[in-house]
Amino acid sequence: MCDRPTPWTGLYCAAKAAIRSFTDSLDMEGRPHNIKAILLAPASVKSNVAANASQRGLGISEESLYKEYSKSIATRMVASQEARPMPTAEFAENAVQNILKKNPPRYMLNGGFAWVFKLLKVLPRSFRLWFAWTYFSR
Repeated sequence: MCDRPTPWTGLYCAAKAAIRSFTDSLDMEGRPHNIKAILLAPASVKSNVAANASQRGLGISEESLYKEYSKSIATRMVASQEARPMPTAEFAENAVQNILKKNPPRYMLNGGFAWVFKLLKVLPRSFRLWFAWTYFSR
């Protein structure tokens, strides 16, 4: 979902975009040796990452320009875990089945609500950015 950034996740989204570019480069460079690179992009998958992060708190100071957005930031932090995330075993089984295919996809978006990200991809980028800001910064 690296081409579908959301507010309050800038570093995370930038890292995912870099990984996608790196994977595409590796795939091209591996072709002469019949090596394929695959990027498995998880959508909503059950984990403790959000719970662990939220227990530590946001650490936003009272003087921060973002103090008024602290509730939005906290909501975004746990969003993937609150909307029926895919169980990890199901995610893993689906991923392995696709990876072991004779011609696996170069990019696999897998997990709960993956269809939403697929839908957003076909919409204009300006709409996606507006929608993300509106949804995650109430």
